[in-house]
Amino acid sequence: MSYFPFFTDIEGWLCVTVGGGKVAYRKVCGLLPFGVLVHAVAKEFIPEFDRLEQEEVRFRRSTRPFCLEDLKKADLVIAATNDIELNRTISRWCKQRKIPVNSVQGPEDSSFLFPSLFTDGPVTAAVCTGGESPVLAHLLKERISHSIPDHMGERAGLLGALRREMKDRFPDSGGLRRDLSVRLAEAVFNMDKLPSSEEIQALLAECSQTMYIKKEEENT
Repeated sequence: MSYFPFFTDIEGWLCVTVGGGKVAYRKVCGLLPFGVLVHAVAKEFIPEFDRLEQEEVRFRRSTRPFCLEDLKKADLVIAATNDIELNRTISRWCKQRKIPVNSVQGPEDSSFLFPSLFTDGPVTAAVCTGGESPVLAHLLKERISHSIPDHMGERAGLLGALRREMKDRFPDSGGLRRDLSVRLAEAVFNMDKLPSSEEIQALLAECSQTMYIKKEEENT
């Protein structure tokens, strides 16, 4: 099966995690930085969950047996117990109700998978092998992350600000703006370090001059 990769805003979503072991902990830690509210349910939890309960206001847990009633308000669900049949029951229940579910039993019992992530501010790169080899996904992510220049999140933020400024300066030149956005992105990407304010202004002045010249050529 092929999984379509798309990025969505999950801030404020309720994730119900069933299970209190290492896999559940790892998946919860992967979700919390994206603003998810997590309710974990298990009869026992590994000690690492103690820290989450103390430090994360968006995390809570219930130390008791799981019941299907726990899932009724969930926006997404993680089935991460050591009980195969329970995991599959949770998966079937969620799929029938179109609730995204990830199960430790594998892709056949999951409607979404956890990719291996590289993140730097607004920049996110995700690698997934369709559940075939999470280790390979991790190795690929490591290879990709080593090829990405430092401060890529700040570079992306800078290019976003420049893009908005170019749009304000030249509201009626969409085609030219796109061409110049490519030039700006390539210039910022290929710099050895984050550009200084002087370098930014020089880039913007150069692009602005190019825009004026091309507009003049179009009008003659």
